[in-house]
Amino acid sequence: MLTSEVHLPTKVDFRLVEHLVEECCRSIGLTVKMKGSLSKYPDSIHWHFKQGTQERRGTLEVTLWRGGRRLWLSVQAGRTGTWTQDAMAKMKRTLEIKLKQSVSR
Repeated sequence: MLTSEVHLPTKVDFRLVEHLVEECCRSIGLTVKMKGSLSKYPDSIHWHFKQGTQERRGTLEVTLWRGGRRLWLSVQAGRTGTWTQDAMAKMKRTLEIKLKQSVSR
């Protein structure tokens, strides 16, 4: 499994983080295929994103765990695609920039 932690500012609005995750994914052509939570992480939001509408191979997973003050991106070993690593890197950069801007306003 490939995992990338997204730095969350000390003072962060978790509703904004949820919105930014979905906005960032839309902006790079990803669609939400599942949104729920993980029992292992109480009070979490967990998404599965796919690229485009033609169901290309690969799934990018995003988990926001408010209780643990964490946000991370992951791709399971059996769910890689030609686009997943690039999308993960782009999302991480974009989210960290937007989150930093949100607290400096």
